Formats: sequence, C-alpha cells, structure tokens
Amino acid sequence: MKPRKIEVIGDFGLGSPNERVSLWFLLRLIWEQFGIWGYAQSNGIEKAQEAVVAYKRNRHGVVLDPCKNVRFSPKGTRIIYPFLIQLILEQLKRTEVVMTLPFYPGHLKAVRWAGGKAVFLAALSAVTYVDRLEEKLRKGGFHPAAVIICSIGNPYGYKCDLESFRRLVALAHEFGFILIVDEAYAELSYDCIPAPSPFEVEGALPVTVATMTGSKFLSAAAGGIGLSIGPERILQPLSENMEFLSEGGNGLIQSAFAFALPHIEPYVRNLAKLYDSRAHSYADLLYEAGLYEAKSGVGDGGMFLWVPTDDLSSNELADRAQSEGVIIRPGSMFLDTGDDQRPGNMNFLRFCLRERDQVAARSFRALRPLITTMRIEKCENSLVY
Repeated sequence: MKPRKIEVIGDFGLGSPNERVSLWFLLRLIWEQFGIWGYAQSNGIEKAQEAVVAYKRNRHGVVLDPCKNVRFSPKGTRIIYPFLIQLILEQLKRTEVVMTLPFYPGHLKAVRWAGGKAVFLAALSAVTYVDRLEEKLRKGGFHPAAVIICSIGNPYGYKCDLESFRRLVALAHEFGFILIVDEAYAELSYDCIPAPSPFEVEGALPVTVATMTGSKFLSAAAGGIGLSIGPERILQPLSENMEFLSEGGNGLIQSAFAFALPHIEPYVRNLAKLYDSRAHSYADLLYEAGLYEAKSGVGDGGMFLWVPTDDLSSNELADRAQSEGVIIRPGSMFLDTGDDQRPGNMNFLRFCLRERDQVAARSFRALRPLITTMRIEKCENSLVY
C-alpha cells in the first residue's frame, strides 16, 4: 500500500495554513508606497533598517539606531549563529556557551563550528532556566561567553517574560557575557500579546543580540530572511565576517519584508488565534488517542504542538504509521539528555498546526491502535527474563 501523506507532522509549514503572503504581495507593497528599483540598492537597505526600527518602536517601545543596531542576512538566521558565536568567543576570550535543555541542534552545531563548548541547563520555562543559570554563576568558576534563550521556545512553547529578561540582562552585565535571544516564533503568541523584547529592559542593548526570521509567520517568500538586532561592537564586525545583505535581488526581498512588518499585525494576530485553537483541538484529539496527558498544556505560542512520548520510540511509531498511510515526523531535532559529546534523545512527535481539525482527526484515529499495540508489546517485553 502506498502511503497517503497527511501533513500533520511534517516539514516546517511556512506561513498561514489557509493562505500565504506571497512574494508579490511584498513587492507590490514597496511598489505602491516607495517604488521598487531603488530598494534593490544600498539605499534601500538603509530604508529597510529604518522600517525595522520603526516596527520595534511601535511594537515594543524600543529605541534603536537603524545603521548601528540592525543587520540583515540573505540566508536566514541559521547562517548567522556560527559567525555570531565565533565573534563573541573571540571578543571575550572565553569558550563556554550556555544553551537550553532540550536544545535546538542548529545552536549546538553553531557552537561546535565556532570552537566553543556547550553547557546545558534545564529550561522547562524561562524562569527555571534563569534560576539554574544564576545558581551556576554564583557558585563561581563559571564564565560563559554567551547565553542563548528562545522566546517563544520549543518544544514547550514558553515565552520569556519581561522579569526573566531583566534578570538575564543584569546577569550579563555582572558576569560579562552576551545574551543571545532567538525570536523566530515571537510573533506567534496565542494570546495575541507580543512576546516581550529583551530590549524593553534598560541597559539590554550593549549586552544583547536578538535574531528573528519571517519564515515562520509570513511565507516561503520570506524564508531566506535573517534579521539581527544588537550592539554595533558586535554587528559591525559580524557584517564584515560574513555575507550580510548589501544590495541586489536579495535586497529587494529583504526590503519588502521590512516594509511589510508594520502592515502584517492583523494577519499575524489571526494566524496566532488559529494556531491556538488548533493546538487545543489537537491536544484533545491526541488525549483520546492515548498520546497526550490531560494535564499537558499547549504552550504560549508557535506553529507546532510538541508531544513527548517518553514511553514510546517516536522513530518506531513513525515507521509503523507509514504502513497505515500516515506520514509523521519524529521530533529528533530536539535533544534532551546527555552532554555535549554524547547528547541523548527525548522522544517527541511534532504536530504542525497548519492542518484542519478534520484532517488531523483522521490521522490521530490511525495512530490510536498503533500506540496501543506498541505499549502492549513493551509491557510484554518487560516481562521476559
């Protein structure tokens, strides 16, 4: 039987599940308001930087310098992190970088590429992460070059609250590290209240670098966008060390994204509401299938529902589901245990919220007997001596 692909758990869904903000929408926006061709050149980048600064000021009340504090990358944020961490390690003459646990492997790869050493701290929430960090710092003998936190953070979907940012900024000043904030999902907040910006904290700018991308809340048209906000002493040498956007065709798309930001809030708000509704609906359906605990929450935002499968192998379940015509994706990209050299794996299933409830329900019904069978087999195997 040829599997019938149902994209409940799949590759990253880009943009709205029901509609997309196309590249042509972004280009038309520039054409109507500013004219296009000038924005494919370097003066267009300057205007795009100003647009980002205006957006952050209106969104968070943050005051930034467009030339000193904003940089773009034509290849997304993934390419920024290795160069960013390498630069910080060189400037501070340190090697350790603190990461959340569970962690995103892209961050770990960047640390290793830069020649750093990852130090993991549990992050069931922003508060627990900061608590662990402060405890470790105050014991003495620990001098990290950087601390990374995601807001909104997968796989638990928590926001970093403003008080946690205040504590992180204060610790950064006291212990001399750079705070790196990954804001890829920050716009997709279920309560439609933007996740706090670290730059709302007084004194954050000299010790903080925040990154964001448009691929999670716009569409594939914005998939190649990377945006960094931070102090000039880091962004200026960073732009010299890597291919940051200057001019040409990528500049046109980058400018379009920047100028679209002030116009997309209603779209993103509706998208966040839709994802919130689907996350709760998926959780109910998965509870009926025996894969989700009733006490489990859906987090504060994001475009995926991450379901821990502690007693089952997510890889084995994915293989068996394929025989039933459902293609799913184990969450092997988030690792939970072990150390830098031998990271372990915490099993997750990643449910993309772009599928309608009816489609998801069909898939979950197919998973139910597989889950039951696997648990019976595990129980039987445990009785074999």
